[in-house]
Amino acid sequence: MLHTDNTHRPLIFIVNCDWRDIFRTAPAEFEAKIKRDHLGLDQNDFFYLSFAHINYNLTVKNFSTRHLKTYLGFIKPWLDLKALWAVPLTIYRYHLRPTVWLAYDFGSLPALSLARAIWGGTIVMVLTNQPRFYSSTRQFGAFKSVYSFFLERLFSGLPNYFMTINETMKSYLLDLQVPAHKIKIFSTDTINRDQVWLKQARSGRVRAKLGLSSTAKIVLSVGRLEPEKNFSELITLFATLPADYVLIILGQGRMLASLQAEIKAKNLEGRVFFPGFVSREDIWNYYLDANVFVLLSKAEALGMVFWEAMYLGVPVIGSTASGIVETIGADFDRGRLWQTEDKVEVFKEKIFSCVEASTAKDAMCARAKAYVEVKIKNSVTLNDIIDMSHNEKKISGQSLLSD
Repeated sequence: MLHTDNTHRPLIFIVNCDWRDIFRTAPAEFEAKIKRDHLGLDQNDFFYLSFAHINYNLTVKNFSTRHLKTYLGFIKPWLDLKALWAVPLTIYRYHLRPTVWLAYDFGSLPALSLARAIWGGTIVMVLTNQPRFYSSTRQFGAFKSVYSFFLERLFSGLPNYFMTINETMKSYLLDLQVPAHKIKIFSTDTINRDQVWLKQARSGRVRAKLGLSSTAKIVLSVGRLEPEKNFSELITLFATLPADYVLIILGQGRMLASLQAEIKAKNLEGRVFFPGFVSREDIWNYYLDANVFVLLSKAEALGMVFWEAMYLGVPVIGSTASGIVETIGADFDRGRLWQTEDKVEVFKEKIFSCVEASTAKDAMCARAKAYVEVKIKNSVTLNDIIDMSHNEKKISGQSLLSD
């Protein structure tokens, strides 16, 4: 296990759920998430308290974990309550002195706040979605949304800083009365991170894999197969397109069986494909073969998949969820916007405008790529916040001495 006594590197303590056990079974995926969130993979040490299906302790390179076997993990209030005793006991047991207590959800903040009061340090919350809106689209959404509502209002004042992904999320935090100076925007950059795989990607691979002709028009969508992604409406709209169009939906989730039944009922078998989970190495091949990217989410804070498609020059169509609107801008600025109130013919017009050659489409795609290139230059990292926290504490200490 990692100990701050033996290193001058910052120690980042994270409360986490690892139901798929990716710490052991998919270390590359685990490290990719650290890079995506700009947490300083090479600058920091990490200790994870992970609620999981099995107990074990493990250290790999600069990562340590205490995987804690947890029953009823689907009950979020229970996890938040369990963290209240699991966090301080873990810190005491392993003699840890974290520099940063990192939270990904509001429910873990009371436990981290208690630990900060005892051992010091700085709480940083990484917020990449809108919990109140997002939870309302899931199973038992009404209860989850109310629970999120109270967590946000009760505990949004606990972090020293927030790291979030765009202006949409900054506004979400400002609405919770979080002071603007506590909010730092960073780029969840999968594009620079994946440059090696991106350069190895080739068009034609997906068409060959799925047996699609070079003239087939591919509509690509990427996301968890969950209600908030609104794939059912996408399939209904897709059914109105000509027979040379195919739909590929990448992702896993509990709605797979119902979506497959819907496809069968609409006689779309052979035109809609569910490849399931696709690795980061392979996903770029799908973008390169796509004629248009479509995601009609009911709630979306950012939609990194839009950035990925836009970066490769794929025209995009998105819903009017706030994060998507921030990415696309006005209709036909950096993509096309769709709302449920639009008629089927409007959807078809937007699809055709993205697939058929035109100078207007080329200009739209150029604006989209330029937008993404600017966004991914944002280099704010967790270590910038650590430095900022140290400087503020220094200034505060000097002020006390001068008084």
